[in-house]
Amino acid sequence: MFPLLAAAIILAFIALGELASIWSRARIPSLLVAMLGVFIFAKLGIIPEDLVATSTMVVVGALIQPPLMVHMGSLIPLATMKAQWKAVVIALGGMLVGVGLVLAIVTPLFGFEYAVGGAGPLAGGIISTSLTTQGLTETGIATAVVVVPSLVLMLQSLPSMPLTNYLLRSYAIKLRDRGDLKQLGSSDPSDSTASLSSRTGSWSAATALVSPWQPSFAS
Repeated sequence: MFPLLAAAIILAFIALGELASIWSRARIPSLLVAMLGVFIFAKLGIIPEDLVATSTMVVVGALIQPPLMVHMGSLIPLATMKAQWKAVVIALGGMLVGVGLVLAIVTPLFGFEYAVGGAGPLAGGIISTSLTTQGLTETGIATAVVVVPSLVLMLQSLPSMPLTNYLLRSYAIKLRDRGDLKQLGSSDPSDSTASLSSRTGSWSAATALVSPWQPSFAS
């Protein structure tokens, strides 16, 4: 299969996921639909199992990782992070506890390599999964360990994405009904952040621990 055709098929699944999210008013995560669609169609033999590799999107993903990480790191203003310091502490604490539990439980059962392979995607998302897979591949470790990050990402996404979608959508509707969205769109971001930080800090951190995905909302 030509790389251009493979990329077009993957983009078609992504577009289908976006449509499902729009039609369901953000109740169905778009990325979950795309991931499950590619997986199911590949297992049924409708599309090649090496579709992603053939599309060269893996190479593109490796190229955009550095600017994407810089963008994600600078997306939230420092003033907002200071105002919601509780959310930052809870998120960091959850990541440390999660990684610590994985290392403590998985290492005696399966070995340190499997624990490291599962800790990255469990505490992060697509970027951390890619970085973990790349690091394991460069060390020349067994193939069975290299696929662990992708498996963990897939398994945690199945329950966490719909749950996060529901929680974020419910909270967005609550903000809209209270009129707080107008404050978020005011000319002075620091004022709106300060007024909302006490109410949104803990909740936003809790949802960040559930899943790294950030679905869009339909009004």
